[in-house]
Amino acid sequence: MPTDSLTITPSLSTSLHPKLHLTGASPQQAPCILHLTVTLSDALFPDPAELADLFGAPSSTPLTASSPSSPSLEAGLDRTRWHAEPSVIDIERPLAPGSVSLSLAIPVRSGDALELEIPLHARYLPPDEAGVVNVTAVEQISGDWTCFARRGDVTHFPVIPPAPVIYALPTARASYRLPVEIATAAIVWAGFAYIAYKIAAVVARSTRARTASRPKVE
Repeated sequence: MPTDSLTITPSLSTSLHPKLHLTGASPQQAPCILHLTVTLSDALFPDPAELADLFGAPSSTPLTASSPSSPSLEAGLDRTRWHAEPSVIDIERPLAPGSVSLSLAIPVRSGDALELEIPLHARYLPPDEAGVVNVTAVEQISGDWTCFARRGDVTHFPVIPPAPVIYALPTARASYRLPVEIATAAIVWAGFAYIAYKIAAVVARSTRARTASRPKVE
């Protein structure tokens, strides 16, 4: 199979919790491991805890065909391995462009097609009057296939990266900001007044009860 036919097509659903859907075809009728590095926009990030639930504990170093943490054929076909950078993400603090990346070692058994879904999360973005902001969600995808022939040969095939993925990220509308702030403040003050009223009522009942329990002095 020519290497130019090796493509991976990511697709994103339009929500605050999109999923990166990767599909592709193995280049050989043999067991392969796809080493993939996905560079994300800072508007999106993977949740390490969620990835650990899906794929197990992360690798200590990025997963490339030449990295020490890259699994062997025997060990690599049992599950997908992953490594996220940075390992801890502050959802309130944007990072430099291109600094959020996810590396994967995805096993594909002989004759199978690649199909993998990666959950992501969206950062809070400032309100926009359009109610949506277009971001380059997947800035870059790179990697290669490592395929193992029966006679022990190892062959590497490059991954032809897809075009950048543009994602429509929903945001609050700018015109709604003032009404929302006023309504939020009103609800907070109403809640505070209700709590103060309840506390005052309890204190008043307690005072009346103590007064009633005192013996009358004649």
